[in-house]
Amino acid sequence: MKQVFIKKDNNTSVFLLFGGWGTSPELFAGYEIKHGYDFMLCYDYRDLDFDVSLLDGYDNVVPLAWSMGVWAYSYITGKFDTDWKPCTAIGGTPFPIDDTRGIPEAVFCGTLEGMSVPVLHKFRRRMCGRELEHFMSHLPQRNIVDLKEELAAIESFVRIYGEGMEVCPGLWEKAVAGDADLIFPVANQVNAWKETGVPVVIADAAHYSSGIFQQLLLGKEVNKSNVG
Repeated sequence: MKQVFIKKDNNTSVFLLFGGWGTSPELFAGYEIKHGYDFMLCYDYRDLDFDVSLLDGYDNVVPLAWSMGVWAYSYITGKFDTDWKPCTAIGGTPFPIDDTRGIPEAVFCGTLEGMSVPVLHKFRRRMCGRELEHFMSHLPQRNIVDLKEELAAIESFVRIYGEGMEVCPGLWEKAVAGDADLIFPVANQVNAWKETGVPVVIADAAHYSSGIFQQLLLGKEVNKSNVG
């Protein structure tokens, strides 16, 4: 796993975002960050090594997790004794390959097995909806080889550690699900979070939503009307 500061001004508070599959720092450049906060991005889950010492000196860690980062965050926090704030999940669940609580298995496996430039382009169109232009203007600098390696590694880790890992009480503050999410079906997100007792906000958004990220990085609540 890579850990990169998008903003580091030696504040005592930090947003810690676990990105989705295929993420890189370019995707999160240009956001306005709440005054008094730094911003670290975690991405590239070809391994799940996490250096918690990079957060030394922060009195207030506010975790966010998007898409596959929701599962990665679930795994990471089981390895450390932290006093971070409860996490907000965006467009993902702790059960990433699951027919009723995540991405349906046939869809996930088909994407992995058929990974190619055309398949990636189709995935991005489905992921972004009306925000495709914004995504392409912040395109992650990742090549098709390492994207396939990362997706295969995620599948392997999920098979090894289990999709149904124990979800620790108090780990999650809330989940935000886009009503137009074509990657993690919204009904599956609702199923997963209902099972784990986490409140869900349904927003007017696709799987990728710059509006949701902006609201959260300003420390604001997300609702259906403020993500456009």
